[in-house]
Amino acid sequence: MEHKLSKAQIEAKAYVETHKLEKIIGDMLNALVYSKDPHPTVFMIKYLASLAGPSELQENGIIIGSQTLPSDAQVFKIPAPKPKDPEEVEEIKSHSAEAKNHPKPLPVFPHNSKSLVQKHMSESVWNKLHNTKTKLNHDLHECLTIGLQHADSVPGIYAADSECYEVFQEIFEPVIEEIQQWTSSNKHTTVLDLSHFKCVNCDPAGEIVKSIKVSIDRNIIGFSFPIGLNPNERAEVQQKIQEILDPFLDSSFTRMDDSRAGENEPSLIDLFKDKFSHTDLARDWPNGRGIFVADDLTIAVNLENHIQFLSKTTNGDLEKVFNKVLYIAGQLNARFEHNNLLGFLTSSPENIGTGIQASVILRLENVLKKSNNFKFDLLACNIFDGEYVELTICKTLGVNEEEIFKALANAIEYLVFEEKRLTPKIEEVPEIEESEIRDVEIVKDENLESNFEEVQVKTVEEVEEEREKKAIDEEQ
Repeated sequence: MEHKLSKAQIEAKAYVETHKLEKIIGDMLNALVYSKDPHPTVFMIKYLASLAGPSELQENGIIIGSQTLPSDAQVFKIPAPKPKDPEEVEEIKSHSAEAKNHPKPLPVFPHNSKSLVQKHMSESVWNKLHNTKTKLNHDLHECLTIGLQHADSVPGIYAADSECYEVFQEIFEPVIEEIQQWTSSNKHTTVLDLSHFKCVNCDPAGEIVKSIKVSIDRNIIGFSFPIGLNPNERAEVQQKIQEILDPFLDSSFTRMDDSRAGENEPSLIDLFKDKFSHTDLARDWPNGRGIFVADDLTIAVNLENHIQFLSKTTNGDLEKVFNKVLYIAGQLNARFEHNNLLGFLTSSPENIGTGIQASVILRLENVLKKSNNFKFDLLACNIFDGEYVELTICKTLGVNEEEIFKALANAIEYLVFEEKRLTPKIEEVPEIEESEIRDVEIVKDENLESNFEEVQVKTVEEVEEEREKKAIDEEQ
């Protein structure tokens, strides 16, 4: 039976998360262990004091060292340790500055981590950036949380808000360049005009194309991204998304509450939970999350990004699913985080730019007998179960939506054509109805019968005797 938290426990948990107490204490203990200070209590006092300015401490009646307050003030006094020699005196005078500048240890990634950020996170870069914060109060360690918790994360770094890409550019940019095969000199463009997305459905029956899924991820302006949201902020984002979606959510949509979020769309919700359930992206699950479901469109809220539009089909109608997600995303463009260099800003550098993810699964039993080496622009190919191929997008930055669409359309058309061409042709023999058999008349050919009657069968001896007789007659 699932344990339910009491009201007091819920309030305590919200308080801890709102003020990020776990993170503060965790960072302090990491710094203490790293420094191995012989006076851990004093070190922790210094560390915590360094998080607040002298004026803030004084306003709250806390004295450090020789600070003075009015005689009538309520004071919690932290006495300075008595120095044993002049060097200690100098150290105590500057302890606040030392605490503020005390370098936090470089985070240690899991031993089996696959993240790219490890390659680019030098100690000098960490020491330079780790004390810097964005306007929404997010730091570099928070951006590294997913990489530290999830060994399979390819980038190993997630943006906690849109400003992270600028403030921590020195570490984000090389990761983006490696994932996206992109440089800052490449101009990113956006194409959302639906007239550019036309193609033929080359497999309307779904005999070869078994599924097409296309999704677009977006984050709304002015809020922390999901990795940086506390419970109250997450609820606020959910409410904001509800407001901006209202004009598009007609009676065909079913809104699922948080506790039932995975019932009608397991492929979307369960995929997220399988990947991130043990990370901070799934904090307070499922509070503040939800989905809106229609026959041909699903909208998910507060998963990896604030909002995800997903459309899918079980045949070759790429145009339909692409246009479905592009239309609604295009109508809300002004609401989403975007910049001219990086395009639409997503939590992960893997999806930045267009924010598009796509999966096309084809059954290619005959094509795979001939070849299993496919190369398509912008696409990756994965073969599974011996006769299926999945096409996915491997680049979302430095390319526009139209280029991705055309790459998928061309690959689908080629593979469907090849599979049809290589499929053995079976000639159909028309079945004869029983009634037709009864109607057949057997015609007796009298001439043929008379010819058979005239045929005489002779033995070998008779044939030889006739030849000898004929030879004697010719001699005479």
